Amino acid sequence: MAVVTDTEAPRRMRRVVVHTDHIDVDTDAVAPEPLAHEVLVHSVVTGVCGSDTHAAHGRHPFIPIPYHPGHEVVGVVEGLGSQVEGLTVGQRVTVEPDLPCWNCKMCQSGRQNLCENLQFFGYGWDQGGMADWFTVAGDRLHGVPDDLDDQTAALIEPLSPPPCTPSGWRATPSASGWPGCGAEPSPPWARAPSDCSCSPCSRHTAPAASSSPT
Repeated sequence: MAVVTDTEAPRRMRRVVVHTDHIDVDTDAVAPEPLAHEVLVHSVVTGVCGSDTHAAHGRHPFIPIPYHPGHEVVGVVEGLGSQVEGLTVGQRVTVEPDLPCWNCKMCQSGRQNLCENLQFFGYGWDQGGMADWFTVAGDRLHGVPDDLDDQTAALIEPLSPPPCTPSGWRATPSASGWPGCGAEPSPPWARAPSDCSCSPCSRHTAPAASSSPT
């Protein structure tokens, strides 16, 4: 297992910073170093989400400006913290961007989707995938199958949205009356059912979907 130590000289890197009136590329940012539970990833492909466009125009209520975008990301593991297991240097990975605290009542009861201190990588977090390198907890990374190229793998996150997964939504009878999978957001300001990519939901469109944050 390769381990990045704090004796290595810091590298400089590029990273995107979204400001209120412009988008900048910082060409002299300090490359991060992983903590014991983190992984250093070299970013290869990063998608642009609808939430990024909302945030760049100051219309996202939960992303403060300035911020470091990029949560639909594919990269290559470049270094491992001493406590990380199950990943190898050189492995292609994608990020699961929700960052539970694992300490609050909800996390301790297995309901980390309702984490009282929930953060999101690339959503106001201090790092995002639109950078040469980033660090993130090892349990937020998933290996990319060899039969997926990088561009296709970048669609893993947007094609597995919270509405269709236990991590972000709970399966309940739909209170909104929407036909589809019956998923209901937790918390209630999360994605509208029309953003769900499952087959039943994709056949229906919300009247106000164009104005709903994604």
